[in-house]
Amino acid sequence: MKLIFTLLLFCACSVKSVGQVQPLKKFDFSSGEYYLIGFSWGGADRNALAEELGEWYTNDVNVLNEFKSKWTFAKPGKKYACGYHYEVHLCKDGQSVKEFLINLNCNEIVTDEGYFYFDTDKLSSLKDKLNKPIRKSKSFDSIDSARNYHQEVLRNDYLIWAPNPEWLIFEGSFSFNYECKDENIDCLDNEEKILKELHQEISSNYPNEKFELDGGGGSNSDLFVDVKCNKSLADKFDLYPKGWNKWKANRLGLRSYWIK
Repeated sequence: MKLIFTLLLFCACSVKSVGQVQPLKKFDFSSGEYYLIGFSWGGADRNALAEELGEWYTNDVNVLNEFKSKWTFAKPGKKYACGYHYEVHLCKDGQSVKEFLINLNCNEIVTDEGYFYFDTDKLSSLKDKLNKPIRKSKSFDSIDSARNYHQEVLRNDYLIWAPNPEWLIFEGSFSFNYECKDENIDCLDNEEKILKELHQEISSNYPNEKFELDGGGGSNSDLFVDVKCNKSLADKFDLYPKGWNKWKANRLGLRSYWIK
């Protein structure tokens, strides 16, 4: 979840707002397969509308089309003006197909098209037409049971949305320290290039392992690298010294949203 919205914010930051944007325009709601759901992201300033509404959803075709019409934006937002009250997902078949962040105090919505001014009337005018979702949280003793449960809930007609946790792909993570070999370059400034080279090196040495690399900071002479992977890779990895995280298994939990 955190990764999905880090990417959303990054994309939005690099997009210039030109003309009107209607984020829901391309979606045909007539099939009745879509849900729009909003839930608290936490950490934002208190807001009377957010406290009154709480978490909400709709799958009513008429209401979804009202959202499509009302959620038309042209005026740019301030970018990072403050925290966000709502994380909003348009969902189909239990999966998110479009995401938004909304702050009601700073009047801002973030979409993958950019940052825009958000008139709170675009939500408050529809509040009496929205329903309350049921939130379910579940933890698991094994990664197999977690993955089986995730597949199972996606087949349930009452599911609104279930995120795709990292444990669907990777069992956990570890970190290592990389010292730059070229003293003439700044290691941190060239992080993206170095990570690509490291990815190729690890792939060559451990061809049957799947993994992802993330930069964890560093300096002009070294990088801290986080590796998302299965434990089998962490156990045999010996290319570079392990960092503070020798191995950390992903927490096996799932928060999902339902109509009942």
